[in-house]
Amino acid sequence: MDAAASTANVNEPSSASGVSGPSAGGAKRKKVSALVMVEKATDLFCGVADPARLSGSVAAEACERVSLVIRKLTAVQARLAGRVEETSGWMGRGHTSGPSWLAAATGGSMADAYRMLHTVKRLDDCPHT
Repeated sequence: MDAAASTANVNEPSSASGVSGPSAGGAKRKKVSALVMVEKATDLFCGVADPARLSGSVAAEACERVSLVIRKLTAVQARLAGRVEETSGWMGRGHTSGPSWLAAATGGSMADAYRMLHTVKRLDDCPHT
């Protein structure tokens, strides 16, 4: 599938989205489009990253920056997974529970899935500062 078709498919509004109103649909499409851009940028970076061509110092800096990006994306992933669990968004995807869906979606273990969902629940219960 080409890039334009991929973007068009993810941007199609869905009546099952729980988002209503013209501005809400536009905001949803912008957020999904931003995620598509992150995915494409990641693909580009992974395609050109060649650690063998980097000095040790530059490789260390790159490793640190990649770790930061991973932590940020993991935090967003956890919040999204929490929303899926909260809304039973996993139903109809061939799984019997949110953790089962999450383990399959992430390629992780059931223990990892339970841990992530438990962490999100604990964070939701924390007061905002």
